[in-house]
Order: sequence, then structure tokens, then C-alpha cells
Amino acid sequence: MNDALDVEDAEQRLSRLQTTLHKLNATSSSKPSAPNFSFLNKEAALEPPKELLLRVHAFLPAIQASNARLASQDPEKIDIEHIEDNTGQYIEMVRSIFFFLMRLSMILT
Repeated sequence: MNDALDVEDAEQRLSRLQTTLHKLNATSSSKPSAPNFSFLNKEAALEPPKELLLRVHAFLPAIQASNARLASQDPEKIDIEHIEDNTGQYIEMVRSIFFFLMRLSMILT
């Protein structure tokens, strides 16, 4: 019993690969078709979402009016970074948690 591993040399491997490729070429009767890039055709382009555009057009003047109202007020009264003690309830944003959650979601996806 011969326990030696039968390994092909470089010439045998080249011959085997050439034979395999010739067989594949012979059995392939049809030429590969050119890729279809019809999505690049300008005539086939999607129309923009009209409802979204209408909402954006309605939002832009509203945000402009809000910015104008804010610009006319005293900046110290609208400073959200410094809240007086008698303000009552307020929501405090903890940015470190936000960045932690963002990194965690990037790792998990």
C-alpha cells in the first residue's frame, strides 16, 4: 500500500487547467450578453416625489419666518445652553449617550 500523496507538477497542472478551460469554452454555445444599463437612460428616470417637494416648499418659508423671529429677539433669552433654576421642567440632551448609541448601531449593522 502506497501512502504517498500524489501531487501534480507545474506542467500537469497547466495541462489540466487548459483542458478544463477548453471544455468550458466548447460547451458554452452562446456568447455572454452585454450588461443592461437601462437605468442610466434619461428617458427611464424616475420622477421626483411631488408630495415631498410640496412639503419642502411649504417648510422653507416657515423656517425662514422662524429664523427672522429668532433674530429679532434678545440672544440671552433664547440661549438653550443656560437654563435658569426657575424654568420648571425641561428636557436635557445627553450627547455622550447619543454618540454611544450611534457607534453601537454602526458596529451592529
